[in-house]
Amino acid sequence: MFLLPHLLSQFTDFKVVNPTVRESEVVNKTNSYAITIKLPGAQQEDVQVELNEDVLSVELTPKPADEVGDRSLLWSEFETGAQTFHYRLPRGLNHEQISATLNHGVLTIEVGKLEAQKRVINVNQTSEAVA
Repeated sequence: MFLLPHLLSQFTDFKVVNPTVRESEVVNKTNSYAITIKLPGAQQEDVQVELNEDVLSVELTPKPADEVGDRSLLWSEFETGAQTFHYRLPRGLNHEQISATLNHGVLTIEVGKLEAQKRVINVNQTSEAVA
């Protein structure tokens, strides 16, 4: 499973920025792309989403365990510290139509697609000889 990003990077623009691989998926829908990422324990204030051209970046900056309410962490296998994940999406994204929702540690990002621009090109005829 962890070999897949390495194999994909040889044949596509897929890049792994952080060696930690999060469970995620990118789905091509009719009018949008849906990106789902598992971020166990993440809170809304821990997550920042940015779209720059065709690269979607998700930054996770969780609070240290000792800063979370009145609980005392004894042991954890969760990744700690700031992490950034990048997803290169196809071109033609609608930067005005993007939303992100965090629900029980699952981040869902929806990015709209631009409508395809159709253009008719007039063909001109000339009487000049072609050399």
